Amino acid sequence: MLTINKGIGGRLSIYRILIADDDSSIRDLLSETLAHDFQVIAVENGEEAYLAAKRERPDLIILDVQMPVRDGIWATAQIRSDEATRHIPVLILSSRRTVEEKLEAYDVGADDYLEKPFTMAELRAKVQAKIRRLEERRPKNLELGNLKLSPSKMEVEVEGKAYGLSVLEVGLLSYFLQNVDTVLPRREILVHVWKDVSVSDRTVDAHIVSLRRKIADFDHEIVTVYGAGYALRKKSL
Repeated sequence: MLTINKGIGGRLSIYRILIADDDSSIRDLLSETLAHDFQVIAVENGEEAYLAAKRERPDLIILDVQMPVRDGIWATAQIRSDEATRHIPVLILSSRRTVEEKLEAYDVGADDYLEKPFTMAELRAKVQAKIRRLEERRPKNLELGNLKLSPSKMEVEVEGKAYGLSVLEVGLLSYFLQNVDTVLPRREILVHVWKDVSVSDRTVDAHIVSLRRKIADFDHEIVTVYGAGYALRKKSL
């Protein structure tokens, strides 16, 4: 069973946290605690956690070790072996306290480990530390001509009009704004934006078509450089 809480703190957080715990009371407590500041997705076992991670692409995953169907160790190993999810930080929760058990969690790719019982203050501190690191890596506001990109708001403003963007559109536009007048091959775009060269070149083309529509009034344009890729250039008068 998957439940999603979009936050109750007065604003919709751009950060999403996936929680997996088979104990409904603990799952609800963690969800309620974190929903004040984040969007929360909750599932009941390791298999659901892995599937939800692939589908929802959360910014942080919190996994209990002992769960039915598939446990947290299995889920962490799957998450780390999948190109689509391996970058997501994983925090393990467990009542296991031996060094060997902790090493097992770290060996399969866990980023951090929190022993039960723990306080909500401890949990929040660890979560905030992970989110701060994400904030440090998140692109800052970028401006060029009559356009302003706000990654934290997932929107672009052109001539005073704001348009919502997808995560990939934010990544694409950021990459072009940081490489004005530079020809960017499709393979290079896939590496820097999708983090995956196995994606079809046509996927890049489709997203650029969509992005062009949203920034049609921009005084620059994404032009096709035939046989080479794309470039962001000033519009000719």
